[in-house]
Amino acid sequence: MQHLLLIDDQPTLISDMLRIYGYQVDVATDGFSGIQMLMKNESEYNLVILDLHMPKMDGWEVLKTIRNGSICPDIPIMMLTSADTEDDMVFGLRRGADVYLTKPISPKKLLAHLESFDRRNRWHQEAARKAIQSQEHSPQALLELLTQRENEIL
Repeated sequence: MQHLLLIDDQPTLISDMLRIYGYQVDVATDGFSGIQMLMKNESEYNLVILDLHMPKMDGWEVLKTIRNGSICPDIPIMMLTSADTEDDMVFGLRRGADVYLTKPISPKKLLAHLESFDRRNRWHQEAARKAIQSQEHSPQALLELLTQRENEIL
């Protein structure tokens, strides 16, 4: 089961839907609280779902803080917001969002994107497992398979 961090000032509908489909969801209702939760539980989350328009710290600042800082810079980030202009979408993707979706969103579409993240995560884990089991890879090659956070811990 994926453990998600939803940072949204109006999280009820999305968080309830995700829980119904079996996801473990932690919620922060403003950007500042979201950053604090991420710092406290860095290794627990598989994905951040991020809204743009929030109090205390908006989604752009949260995205910038995560991507340019030492807080889980490699964690996948899904922007899920009502800001639906092409400029917002391009800006978000260029700033480091892995996907940019707009509200309202159908449950099918949201779940398909979450399944895609989960599938990529499983592929990465499987490739790392195979590389570790293989005698053909040097220790340096094995280290390159780790994420930045895994390297920091090691």
